Amino acid sequence: MSETSKGARTRQRILHTAATLFSEKSFEQVSLRSIARNAHVDPALINHYFGSKEGLFAAVLDEHLQPVQLEQRLGVDPVDRWGRELVLKAESVWVSPAGRAMLAMVRRAFAGNPELLRTFVTKALLERIASHIDGPDDERRLRASLVASQMSGLIVARHVVRVEPLASLTREQVADLVGPNVQRYLTGPLTPS
Repeated sequence: MSETSKGARTRQRILHTAATLFSEKSFEQVSLRSIARNAHVDPALINHYFGSKEGLFAAVLDEHLQPVQLEQRLGVDPVDRWGRELVLKAESVWVSPAGRAMLAMVRRAFAGNPELLRTFVTKALLERIASHIDGPDDERRLRASLVASQMSGLIVARHVVRVEPLASLTREQVADLVGPNVQRYLTGPLTPS
């Protein structure tokens, strides 16, 4: 067995263990020692792979939300389909088995450490989206934050609070209904008509 594959498996075990613990307890209640103990690794390995508990939390979010794949979709899809594609991608994450754990983790992060979540969303998601939008920096950041507001509201209403009939719609129906709003934030006029 090569060191690389052993290291990759160890890193994955740490990520999986951390995701489980972060979904069960708040960020503050989860210690590096408890993660290391449950992953059967030395605590120094967590710092080696992730730098800190905050870095590990960001890596867990990154693994489940996959912002790199989201950004790749923006580079491939025609610009007039980005809104729908963003909704479809978000839906695929939140309805997956990992999505249920992510929902618990995000709820706990909101309650315990919203700054950590805000930093991840800004760096990993909003800056990636903004980099593909035309216009001056201020407008691109505004557009990306408006997209985030729409997507956050959708996630909370559909997957956390489970507001009906929204919660029972198919993923395609949600994309057809919400996608145009997201698209307007991405490429449409920002002033009232």
